[in-house]
Amino acid sequence: MTDFENQTAENGNIFHSCSDFPLKSKEDKNSSDPSFYALVPRTPNLAKLPDGTAEDQEPPVNTITRISELQEAFLSAFPFTFSTSGGYERLLANKTAFLLARNVVRLPRGIEPGNSFLQLLADQSALFYDYDIASRDNLLNKEWFQTSKKRVWDTDAAMTAFSKEWMKATGESAEKSGAVRAAEVLFDRINAERKNRSVFQWLYANKHLAGSKSREIKKLRIDLIQQHVKLRLRDIPQWVRQEKKINYTHILSDAKLARSYRQLLKECDGTTAAFARNPSFRSAFLNTVLLPCIHGVYERELIKSHPPQVCDPAAHDVAGMQRRLSQLESLFAAAGQCASRTAKAMDSDYFRWAVPYPEDLSHAASMSSDMVTPVALRIIAFLRSVGVASASSLHTEHLCGYIRWLFRTFAKEEIPIRIIVLLGIYKRRLLLNQFELADVDLRRRPYIPEAYFPGNIPKSEQRLALLQLIKDLCHTLCLSDPETADTLNKFLYLYGTQWQSSAEIRLWSEFAAQCGYERIPQMGIQLKAFQYGITCLPPCYHDLARRSVRAVPYETYLCFLRGNTDAILSLYQTVKSDMEAYARLYIELWTGRGISSRERYFLFSADLKADTGISVLFKKVDLDCFVLPDICRFENCPDQQNTNAIPIEMKNKRTNENRQELRLMICETMMRLHLRENALKALFKAVDKVHGLHLSAFTKTENFSRVVFLYKGTQEDHLEKG
Repeated sequence: MTDFENQTAENGNIFHSCSDFPLKSKEDKNSSDPSFYALVPRTPNLAKLPDGTAEDQEPPVNTITRISELQEAFLSAFPFTFSTSGGYERLLANKTAFLLARNVVRLPRGIEPGNSFLQLLADQSALFYDYDIASRDNLLNKEWFQTSKKRVWDTDAAMTAFSKEWMKATGESAEKSGAVRAAEVLFDRINAERKNRSVFQWLYANKHLAGSKSREIKKLRIDLIQQHVKLRLRDIPQWVRQEKKINYTHILSDAKLARSYRQLLKECDGTTAAFARNPSFRSAFLNTVLLPCIHGVYERELIKSHPPQVCDPAAHDVAGMQRRLSQLESLFAAAGQCASRTAKAMDSDYFRWAVPYPEDLSHAASMSSDMVTPVALRIIAFLRSVGVASASSLHTEHLCGYIRWLFRTFAKEEIPIRIIVLLGIYKRRLLLNQFELADVDLRRRPYIPEAYFPGNIPKSEQRLALLQLIKDLCHTLCLSDPETADTLNKFLYLYGTQWQSSAEIRLWSEFAAQCGYERIPQMGIQLKAFQYGITCLPPCYHDLARRSVRAVPYETYLCFLRGNTDAILSLYQTVKSDMEAYARLYIELWTGRGISSRERYFLFSADLKADTGISVLFKKVDLDCFVLPDICRFENCPDQQNTNAIPIEMKNKRTNENRQELRLMICETMMRLHLRENALKALFKAVDKVHGLHLSAFTKTENFSRVVFLYKGTQEDHLEKG
């Protein structure tokens, strides 16, 4: 199974497991629980969220209100981020941009963050608008919606625009020449003649089109073929009307429009009627009166049919966020209780050996002599792993004597932690002649974490070896899950809760999957926090820059990503410095107001021509290093149209355009990976500071970029919405 193979669907949203450790938790058997690490946290100040669960059957308006309350409550911990009560929506348009721009690591003095950072970890789609497509577009175009909704047909404004166009074309005053009067009369009579038709339907009526075999229509057909729209010549006029392509004015016949104008103005005086024969008049009237009127009507109909939404409840998984937040809060409380309970149990009398040492350890009586040899073999394997020379038969005999004495003195579940302490304090002396075991004063407990074995082996590997020994001993002694968890909690008390390597995280993940996060909460809280953190910022590929009609479909691109993971990550490591220099500009293009995916593509194209901006990254994307989809390969290039009717030059041109689009998509993917990685580092650092965890440690490992990048199926549910 590959990284992030598991996924769970919640309320229509896809959320993903996120590590190399596809383990199942006992506390959540229906979801993937890749685990990670720990430290005793400070008790956070946990504010309550607005009520609401997945089972709530309330009207949508109440759901929207609840989401708004949740968003405002979340941002109340960051009063420096917005000045007006209605300004919070724009701050939540993009979660990555929020984490990078708001610098959540450095809170102003006196600000109490509450549980806002925990909400950021638990939130996958509840607080932000990353996947609320309609609402996000509304936020980016809010002013346009407000203006268009109030817009009515303004005859005076239209005639003013007509006058300026007339003056520009003829140098005459439109008022003095009577052109304005003629335009007003003509527009009124068009409205009277169209009856139940719209101005659009009147303008693009069959009698005003150039003809099915005109040069303009043939050119339009070629354009549509390139956009994968297959139409016959005689179908084009009807298609234009159905699609409301009101800017296809080149298929209109000016001569046929002139005929209609003359018919409408024939009863007017000679001066007014004469304007119908003036090409400048007809052009100015079309561009400043008819087309703006059609645009305004179309915008109002669009807003009426698809009113902007403040929030789409289906795109906000509030119940899922509250469930994950509740798990974090429970683990925080359990971690504090566990640390207090363990410290009380391991008091100053804990390591006072109540039973005297036998004079001859080699022959000490034992009630569990059958367990001595397996335990001794585990310990010898551990000693070899930390650089201690192989034990002789005499050394093994001394070691078995200590083990027999332990079995005689303590209960079976106490044996692993007693062995760990003996090894940590006395090291290889357990293999030598008998010596006196001194009582351990736990007031000097800091001595124990420093009692590592000497040599060149890093302390992180020695700590990992101790944990592996605990695992082996618990298995050998057939300890139950609660007994194993108790041993692990005592180990954390003695040796600290900050993990030292990614391999140790894997081991703690196994312990958490076996025993349950709640039984080792000091480590479980960090395992859960990291799991939620790495999945709280899923990648967004549904709005990558595109041409008018996307050449590389999103489904095809996601398959391309999964098949070229190593190549993309390798390239990513080589261009990090270039991405850092371009990051600020790209964030503005990604989250900028009114900048659509198509407009971003044109801006990128301009960068490529000017050799600026994204062109630095673009040049370093070598498609020969990737396994390409068919639409980006010159050989075996399928075509949805009749391939025999398309010249080879056009096929190659189309393939080159597809390859350019693919290279730009790869550049954007790496940019977003870079921004997500930086945003997660900022978030983990902030959580560590506020809640006393150690999530930032994992961001320094070599595979962090891979963990952030490897998601499966993140975008499938959002392709149609995008």
